Amino acid sequence: MIRTVIFDLDNTLYDCSGTDREVTQEEMAAYVRETFGWSAEEYLRRLDDATEELIGIAGCTGSCRNRVIRYQFMMEDAGFPIHPHVMKMYEIYWEGMLRRMKPYPEVKEVLERLRRSGIRIGVGTDLTAEIQYRKMETLGIIPSIDFLVTSEEASLEKPTEIFFDQCRKKMRCRAEECLFIGDRIDKDYEGAKQAGMQALWLNREGAEVPEGIEMIRDLTEIFPYIESKE
Repeated sequence: MIRTVIFDLDNTLYDCSGTDREVTQEEMAAYVRETFGWSAEEYLRRLDDATEELIGIAGCTGSCRNRVIRYQFMMEDAGFPIHPHVMKMYEIYWEGMLRRMKPYPEVKEVLERLRRSGIRIGVGTDLTAEIQYRKMETLGIIPSIDFLVTSEEASLEKPTEIFFDQCRKKMRCRAEECLFIGDRIDKDYEGAKQAGMQALWLNREGAEVPEGIEMIRDLTEIFPYIESKE
């Protein structure tokens, strides 16, 4: 029996990749072009370099996703002053993301149905807690969420054991009574399985399904799965 369902957030409850692409190609591209003379491609290359530099120092923790630090490294490496550019880029990026993001069409209905069924709902996500809270508020889903685990809180990202251990502490049921759902096989599906949880891969794009992977195309398909476990 499923007593708790934990969702990944980005690209599971809303289109993070598409929203990020729009912000990068519009607001961020305009800022870096006018301020530094960079193309969007050069900005992304420098951001990737800064991210790799941060991961080399901090590892795959919540801080490796912190855009303040990544933009700080970018400015320092490029020889530009950190003020005002670091916070300006941070604000431009997240204002653009929060303004654009919308939940996938079925999300609110699915969360409401789970709550009516008495199933606890969690979110297990990489990134920093403050930003993930703001996303859930913007998406209008936070009243339905019973608990949150971020990589900032757990100290390491999915699929590490310590991340899923933190989820287990909060879900108030045995691991086998928890269903974890996310868009990444490596991070969400395999991490949950290794932790003894049940898992479904959310495959919205219709990608080829590796052998042995249980998947769904949208979140409404979790209900036949939950019913099959009763």
